[in-house]
Amino acid sequence: LRELKVKKSEARTVQLLQAYLAEKLGTKPGEHILLKDGHFFSDFDRFSGVIEYRKRPVFSSPTMFVRTPTPVRVTVQVSISSDLLFSGTAPNIPIKYRTATSQESLTWKVVAHPAGFLTDQGSGEEFQTLAWQAQQLQNMPNWSSNPGPLASGKKLIRDENSVVCGVNTWGIFGFEPYLHRILATYGVPKSHHYNFTSVLKSRLQNENFSYIAWTILPKEELLQTAPLDITPVPDVLTRFFILYQGACARSNNMDMSWCSDILGTDPARACDETLFRVVEVGGMEISR
Repeated sequence: LRELKVKKSEARTVQLLQAYLAEKLGTKPGEHILLKDGHFFSDFDRFSGVIEYRKRPVFSSPTMFVRTPTPVRVTVQVSISSDLLFSGTAPNIPIKYRTATSQESLTWKVVAHPAGFLTDQGSGEEFQTLAWQAQQLQNMPNWSSNPGPLASGKKLIRDENSVVCGVNTWGIFGFEPYLHRILATYGVPKSHHYNFTSVLKSRLQNENFSYIAWTILPKEELLQTAPLDITPVPDVLTRFFILYQGACARSNNMDMSWCSDILGTDPARACDETLFRVVEVGGMEISR
């Protein structure tokens, strides 16, 4: 973490402030965001106090879908391990910053409706999903004693726990069709299948990889990385956090049964419309 003092005359607008910081820090403005008091900083905010300059997240935003047969008031709290830093939320809410005794966290209070949408308990604003973004810290504070599995240094994608698919292949060995089948099996809305896989696919194509090796972060390790507390407790909670990297060959085993043990979710219950269900989908690229 680094502190810079900026004169108001040097940063009269957000664009000027981003340009100034890019010049001083050798960064690209488009790859960073400005935050103040947990909110995205804009020209309508006061240019005083502490303004954070954070790199845009490396995560494919974990996105939550809440499904319920009857209206229910729901509180959702996400916390993150000490090696991570929130960089955004949707809908936008304040971030409770990390201290020496507590993790960084954020809390939504919403009403879930049977038609599939959510409304904010305070403002009545309507939205479809809840999403958060985070980035990995390069240098953790000295008091950070609980880094999650992503910072453990161990190899997270291995031959025995991953599947390798063709990035541009359509058919049984293709990444998109295979992942679409898995997401559908566990109740992820079809509209999000394409949004999610297209982000991953474009990143790999930019790096000229023909294949993708990927796995799902086990339930216990995801709980250490990003604890999720939901009140009332849903009948079914399914959390996909996909780890992936470019690969050089394809796997011949395209069975999907391995997902059930990792996710800890019964596919039949995950798709049961009579139950209160929450499903979260996100991902992260792992450096080779």
